[in-house]
Amino acid sequence: MSPSTDDRPFFFFMDRLRDLWHPDLNDHPARRLALPILYFVFALFAVLAVLTVFVPLWLRPDLAIRGIPRRTRYLLYFAGIGIGFMLVEISLIHRLTVYLGHPTYSFVVVLFSILLASGAGSLLSERIPLARLPAILAAIVALVGVTALAVYDQMTTLMWLSFPWRVLSSVALLLPIGLLLGMCFPLGIRWARQAHDHLIPWAWAVNGVFSVFAAAASLVVAINFGLRAMLLAGAACYLANILLVTRTGSLAPRSAATQAEAA
Repeated sequence: MSPSTDDRPFFFFMDRLRDLWHPDLNDHPARRLALPILYFVFALFAVLAVLTVFVPLWLRPDLAIRGIPRRTRYLLYFAGIGIGFMLVEISLIHRLTVYLGHPTYSFVVVLFSILLASGAGSLLSERIPLARLPAILAAIVALVGVTALAVYDQMTTLMWLSFPWRVLSSVALLLPIGLLLGMCFPLGIRWARQAHDHLIPWAWAVNGVFSVFAAAASLVVAINFGLRAMLLAGAACYLANILLVTRTGSLAPRSAATQAEAA
């Protein structure tokens, strides 16, 4: 047992994961049910994600989804950015709650900054060559990693700032992260279109389903490993996408003949 910290502020969580089903874990009914319900929801979302996405795709031989071929990697990319985006965003909301003084302030500042910047990043992505996608993913991994390993610890040294300055410093931290995050989806759509035009609606579906799954997974990660680990897990999703993109290739623009074949 250890004291709660800003990284792991869940002071009510005093149970180890392996003791979850211990009969004498807790005498209070609410405490005894809360964590099993959380893990049940996490498992339920995982099963629903598989049933609603990968099982239908398995039944579509025209998409060649079986055996984890190249086309599957495109959909895994969108699952990765769906999970990674949510883990990064939710971790920042929790961590900035202490810095800004209230969950409502943190929620508003993070959502406003991330969504505004990601929208701008999506717009700017039209001017970025597709070949830059691995570099953008690497920049996300580096920026989020530095935030998790260095910036998190420095926030407490700025608590003396007035509230407006704390908001501005939070926005300054969030804007570059959101800008890069917003580029990944539209660039991924352009990348997937080069493989098969029929992948595009599935890419949207996979991204949405796994974003919902990440909302449940984020709390499981935060309670058991901390907010820093949640942020690093989000960075790991983008790191995995670098491997998917570089190993799959096809970052060069397609010819007109290739586009006609895909259609």
